[in-house]
Amino acid sequence: MKEKIIIAGLGNPGNKYEETRHNFGYMAVDKFAEVHNIGIDKRKGSYLFGTGKISSKAGDRTEVVLVKPLNYMNNSGVALRQALDHNGLDISSLLVIFDDLDLELGKMRLRDKGSSGGHRGIESIIEKLSTREFNRLKLGIGDQPKGKPSEVFVLEKFTKRERQIVEEVLVQALCVQEDFAFLDLKSMMQKYNGNAVAQLQLGEEL
Repeated sequence: MKEKIIIAGLGNPGNKYEETRHNFGYMAVDKFAEVHNIGIDKRKGSYLFGTGKISSKAGDRTEVVLVKPLNYMNNSGVALRQALDHNGLDISSLLVIFDDLDLELGKMRLRDKGSSGGHRGIESIIEKLSTREFNRLKLGIGDQPKGKPSEVFVLEKFTKRERQIVEEVLVQALCVQEDFAFLDLKSMMQKYNGNAVAQLQLGEEL
């Protein structure tokens, strides 16, 4: 159990980017906020945040700080460095949620370290936190159509056909976020990365 955690969803601020593939991380923390009645409506430095407490089945309680960086994807690390410093927490208390082109839509993957995989937001976080070792939940957004540049594809909204799968992913991502408050990541990786839930095929290797 952790006394306090930060869950950060990556994305771009502004109405034009709402519901786009690159904002999957935003959508995941918004789902958590909706279910647990937390308003992500306060600003500090380069991010919006909201706080609340959740309880485990055993009655343990953890304070959760939900964070949405405001300085665009390529500078996500600035906001997360600020959030950790403002809350007096170390990297072990952080979970970063973001979109991943290398995973098919409907799949997700937990990791406790790794490279950026070409994701600019993760590149920024690695730079600002000076480490590749931080907890992350990747939400698949592939497959990218042939001939369409990735910078165009990630900024498009999910199609109507994709939305049903997106909603299922958000439900599973909610469970991951709740578990992060009370379980260590190794246990969570064993729980989620090897199992298929509903239409989701979790745990496919990159």
